[in-house]
Amino acid sequence: SFKQTSTPKTRVSRLALSFTAFFSNIPVMTTLFIYFILKLALECILSSAPSITAYYFHWNTTASGTFLAILGILIFPANLVLAKVSRRYSDRYLIIVTLLMLIAGTFGILFYGSDSTTYSMTQYVTFAVFIFLSTNMLEGVNMSLLSKTIPKSWARGTFNSGLLATEAGTLGRAMGDVVISATALAGFDKMLNLTFAPLAFVSIVTTIVTWKVYEYLVPVDQDDED
Repeated sequence: SFKQTSTPKTRVSRLALSFTAFFSNIPVMTTLFIYFILKLALECILSSAPSITAYYFHWNTTASGTFLAILGILIFPANLVLAKVSRRYSDRYLIIVTLLMLIAGTFGILFYGSDSTTYSMTQYVTFAVFIFLSTNMLEGVNMSLLSKTIPKSWARGTFNSGLLATEAGTLGRAMGDVVISATALAGFDKMLNLTFAPLAFVSIVTTIVTWKVYEYLVPVDQDDED
């Protein structure tokens, strides 16, 4: 029987079509973008915590480490709540809700005064928890939607959905470290607002973009492998 061979030109054409299909897939591109943003926000809150708490509240490494450990423990009850809520509401709806929580956290954590001694520990802890929990809950529903919208054909090979998500998250964390390093150069007194004010703006933009494509954020009915 005659077997059709794959030429380099054919492979390049298929690869080009694959990239075109990828970048035109609104749900996948949106969820990967959200994943990048949430990892950026998560890295900012975790990496900046020791420096910010030391400057404003004179916490030592033990106190800041305990605070971060408590944040980690809060993931478990938050995920339990999310698991129950996700049975009643769609992934796209919960993405909007958690993005709004992220916006509230990034605006709430900002310092609006002129004297650093007036910055409240309660304010920082409350909204740091907001940011941390919102990003972790957002990761859960966002990855859930990604798994339902990405074509099954993209789960195979080297350039697959798992690699895409991993790279988006890695890039977000790397960018978060760059942001922390850059803001620290300006001084610890400016680090808080220089880190989270732009993040608040980015969170708003992300929410607006997500709302604009809201109707497209639905699970695919069938694989578009052909």
